[in-house]
Amino acid sequence: MKVWHLQAAGVAAALLGVWYVSRQIGAGISNGALNPASTNNVVYQGVNAVGGALAGDNGRNADGSWTLGGWLYDVTHPGWAAEVTAPTPAPAEAHPEAWLYGPPINSSTWGA
Repeated sequence: MKVWHLQAAGVAAALLGVWYVSRQIGAGISNGALNPASTNNVVYQGVNAVGGALAGDNGRNADGSWTLGGWLYDVTHPGWAAEVTAPTPAPAEAHPEAWLYGPPINSSTWGA
């Protein structure tokens, strides 16, 4: 086999490799795997998977997920979850004979 045969085979293999890698990158771009703003981003999914595994049940969101952004918010806004999850106070009960009095009267309409 001559040297130029080996060189041609090497160039062909390199071109085939470049074509294959470009196709894989194109597929990654089309499904958002390389888009930094996508939730399908490989790094985003990896960080959230590791963080969720480390957080366990304590520290997860209400839907059971864990995100780095949610964790950063929790760290920088302590106590907000207690305010959000506090029970809603019961509404004040109306006077038992409120039906006798009717709706409140607007004094600005008197004499109109």
